[in-house]
Amino acid sequence: MRDSHAIAAYLRVNFGPRGPISAQGCTVHPDRPLVCRLYPLGRHVRADDKETFFHLEPHPHSRGTFTRSGTIGEFLTSQDAHAFIEASDDYFRWLCAARRFVNQAGESEHFTAADAEAAIELLDMDTMVARHCAAPEIAESLDADARRALHLRFLYQQLHDERREGRSVAISVLAAAICLLGISLGVSGTSVGEALAANGSADQNS
Repeated sequence: MRDSHAIAAYLRVNFGPRGPISAQGCTVHPDRPLVCRLYPLGRHVRADDKETFFHLEPHPHSRGTFTRSGTIGEFLTSQDAHAFIEASDDYFRWLCAARRFVNQAGESEHFTAADAEAAIELLDMDTMVARHCAAPEIAESLDADARRALHLRFLYQQLHDERREGRSVAISVLAAAICLLGISLGVSGTSVGEALAANGSADQNS
């Protein structure tokens, strides 16, 4: 949703007529996603973990001071971006592993709306962590890193379970999860399926 009018409408619907701006300033800022923390930098990551940064031309209506002073490392630290980069890369590695598995399965990757709904649930960290902790009555950790690690362990387990008889997650659901996660992570290409080659290679752009 890159059109400025669509973005403005989204903010009005979800935050009211003033958008996410309160008397204390921007209410989204503390929880802003990685792409906002990097701006005006762009980040490109290959499946082999090679990372490059590039400078984006700021939007003419962007407020603030843009300079080329300092280092990229200093800028990332000032924006508290490192934890978000680590999380993004962790999920990107799972996406590549899932893509390799789906390719090797040799089945149709077409998915339905129901598959997409199941994929959304699969990718929802809070839902999956709560489900994992509910059965054995394990107390849920509130630590973000611990929750992410548990969610990723669950996601990788789905690839392991898929190799058994009686799959717990259908290939079509994994295909939908790859597509949705790829869009979220900014996987390059006209579609996620085209962006990820048969060997599972892909590029991630933030």
